[in-house]
Amino acid sequence: MVILHDYPLSVVDHIGFRRYSTCLQPCFNMISRNTLKGDILKIYKDERTKYYNLLGMIKCRIAITTDMWTSSNNKGIMAVTGHFIDDNWTLQNCILRFLYVPAPHTAEVLADTLVESLMDWNIDHKVSTITVDNCTTNDAMINHLLQKLPTKDRLLDGKVLHMRCCAHILNLIVKDRLDIIGSSIERIRDSVIYWIASPSRVEKFEETARQVPVNCTKKLCLDCKTRWNSTYLMLETAIIYKDVFPRLNVREKNYKSLPTEENWVNAIEICGKLKLFHQKMARDILAIHVSTVASESAFSSSGKLINPHRNRLHHTTVEALMCSRRWLWNEANDTCSTSDGIQTCPSILDEEDDQDDRDSK
Repeated sequence: MVILHDYPLSVVDHIGFRRYSTCLQPCFNMISRNTLKGDILKIYKDERTKYYNLLGMIKCRIAITTDMWTSSNNKGIMAVTGHFIDDNWTLQNCILRFLYVPAPHTAEVLADTLVESLMDWNIDHKVSTITVDNCTTNDAMINHLLQKLPTKDRLLDGKVLHMRCCAHILNLIVKDRLDIIGSSIERIRDSVIYWIASPSRVEKFEETARQVPVNCTKKLCLDCKTRWNSTYLMLETAIIYKDVFPRLNVREKNYKSLPTEENWVNAIEICGKLKLFHQKMARDILAIHVSTVASESAFSSSGKLINPHRNRLHHTTVEALMCSRRWLWNEANDTCSTSDGIQTCPSILDEEDDQDDRDSK
């Protein structure tokens, strides 16, 4: 339960949980945190053995994706995931490591850590590609990896080893086009900022929208400039309320950023194009495992973080929890469906996405 649903280890000390357990079975003696931790490490060891044996038997190559996370106390964590096609031609993925990497995070340190992880799973001779994001440190890391991986085991002599994250590439492509109408977007962004700045302004905006009227209950949302997806969502909502802003301009003397008609025309045109990226294209491309992140987190405004329940634990315990969670959910989803009352697991590399979605809404 603790592994699958990200509950804190301190749940065994929570009075509500203890009362609930006593109601289910009065004779049950609640375990301690140390006992719970020992059970988790045992589960991790057992599940790791299963996947270690599985990866040892498969004859195909394994595509690796890796990315760096941070905990809320600023410790660096490397996540390493393997993807492969099994004998039934079914795409499988398995998180291999979720390990603490001491600073400094230089290219050589990252390369050594990754190679150690691959050798630890005995798949260093089975790697096909390694997908990383497009920072210069990762470019240098790949060069170090080419020197460390045996030449005879490289696919096409290592020419295709470096796979660049398509989520970052897609983001750069769209941002480049957004720059063309940057002034229009900035004008609309300023308007959104003004009308969500305080509860009284939000109320005034909603009241005016009802007077126009606009049959929509969506809230104005501010984008993150570095995430094109959030800019699309901001524009999409603002366009719905296009006729509200001129009315507010008459009623509010401090409102100085009313978008022009040309601004709205540009926004509507770009939104039509971004919709393709947001709904068919981005999702279809990112379904292929050539990205270091899941599609939602590729566009979220926050970084990849370990949640507060985990950040104080020893890094070996964090790895046991994070890896076991993915492995156990993989097994549960193989044998159960959501109609059986089992909820599918959110991606292990998507730890904060649910919160991001709530924040954006």
